Amino acid sequence: MGSRATRCAAAGGQERVGESRAWRSLSWIRATPVRHRTLDAPARQAAAPPQATLEGLHGGHAALTDWRGKIVVLNVWASWCEPCRSEMASLEQLHRALDPKQAIVVGLSVDEDRNLAREYLLRSGISFANFSDGDTHVSRNALGVNGLPQTLILNRDGSVRERIVGPRDWSDARLATRLGLPLQRAAAASAPAAAPG
Repeated sequence: MGSRATRCAAAGGQERVGESRAWRSLSWIRATPVRHRTLDAPARQAAAPPQATLEGLHGGHAALTDWRGKIVVLNVWASWCEPCRSEMASLEQLHRALDPKQAIVVGLSVDEDRNLAREYLLRSGISFANFSDGDTHVSRNALGVNGLPQTLILNRDGSVRERIVGPRDWSDARLATRLGLPLQRAAAASAPAAAPG
């Protein structure tokens, strides 16, 4: 993928079904290159914990503070975003590999029509918790997301440890190790050995 990623948007400026008006209205989101640091670069100091309450795709609410004490892999996505869809299966694999007492995967859909997001999750067999942000208030204002997909790694105290722009292969145990994500013993044992370097 190289050192640059492109913010996800409808190809050629065409509207796609379910694409949030809030994202569509931002012309800068369409094809602006985003520079992001590689995972081998030195870590920055963690940002202050974001404050937000999330609305569940299937009802209910959760606050980001509800997960204090756990590492949170918070993925912001949309059903109309091809790079978002391309990483969902590997996020599900990560969800299953993580030690649930220490870490969780959470999705935040910016689909304006939550039925499209729910349908996509059902068809794709995604079981990790997912929430809705159709007006993009939480993703843009509280989390500072300006492109999709974007994944935030939240420390146990809720502070932002990492901000990863663009899709990744989350099933790669080496990525989980570099990010300090606690895997269950069986998943860690089956991880490929790191290449000598």
